[in-house]
Amino acid sequence: LADSNAILLYLNERYAPDPARWLARGPLGAARVQRWLSVAAGPLAQGPSMARVIVLFGLATDPSDVIARSHNLLKVMEKELGERPFLAGDTSTLADIANYSYVAHVPEGNVSLEPYPKVRDWLARIEALPGFVPMAASPIGLRARAPPPPLGTRASARCNRAPASASAWPRSDRGWSAATCPISIAASSRSCPS
Repeated sequence: LADSNAILLYLNERYAPDPARWLARGPLGAARVQRWLSVAAGPLAQGPSMARVIVLFGLATDPSDVIARSHNLLKVMEKELGERPFLAGDTSTLADIANYSYVAHVPEGNVSLEPYPKVRDWLARIEALPGFVPMAASPIGLRARAPPPPLGTRASARCNRAPASASAWPRSDRGWSAATCPISIAASSRSCPS
């Protein structure tokens, strides 16, 4: 099974005790979730995710357009999160799971979350969910200049250290492997690199 949104839907239907908890069964609720799954596959991937990738891998490209797209998306999220606590309604859904990681890690792509207090509050609400496990942070972009989170906080719980550069992450002979790429789903469950 490929595609992160398809995987989320599969995991929800296969393993959630109450799949309707994460994906509403009514037409309006389901449409709201689907809208944000589409955002995750489009504007999120082409904005915050790409901004992080440019910095993480040191791509020789002008990031200004990607950073502008990131801010455009964050402005929409800020407005919508001013009307409700989660992206698709009053409770967390697959929409929040699909969009969380790259929004939380957008500072690694040189995009500040400072102008977006509602987005930062939403991130905190996601991090407070039972069973939340954060994606390991990379000390790049704006995070390279910021002090690490205090030990024992949720943000540092998964990994209190990270490689000094992207070149310190394990590579396969054909580039980044699915099992070792720091931006892959598989990497989020791996232990910290040495």
